[in-house]
Amino acid sequence: MGDGGPRSVGWIGEAGSNCGMLISPKLKVFFWQIFNRILPTTEALREKDVQVHPRCPVCWAESETMEHLFLEYPVARALWDFAGLEYLGQGLPRHTFPLFLKRLLLIIHQSPLFMVVAAVLWRIWRSRNWVVFEGKQFGFPALMRQYH
Repeated sequence: MGDGGPRSVGWIGEAGSNCGMLISPKLKVFFWQIFNRILPTTEALREKDVQVHPRCPVCWAESETMEHLFLEYPVARALWDFAGLEYLGQGLPRHTFPLFLKRLLLIIHQSPLFMVVAAVLWRIWRSRNWVVFEGKQFGFPALMRQYH
């Protein structure tokens, strides 16, 4: 249960549609937070007047938006490359990550790539949280150790 393993059917997409994929309740909530733009990144927290440092807690380079964390951060890009998905989403607008992800999932929702994309996003988010809440390292080698 704590590992985010599959326990229920469906994923939350447009209007909560069920695409027949096994996905854990944690991932369903995670996607719901992304699609509703309430994933607690520093940018989202600041929009709600929560007092947090304005920079990304992982790299300190810029504000932590979903676009930055999942698409632009160098470790995230390396993970997408490692998963063989560096080409995924080319031609899709990246300025709003929830829209980008919805369009991407509509293309791949019945493909094995769906679970790969879900796993990469979840790993990035969990790794980010390990930095924020446990002071752990978030680098490509550290991410790869988590897979073994």
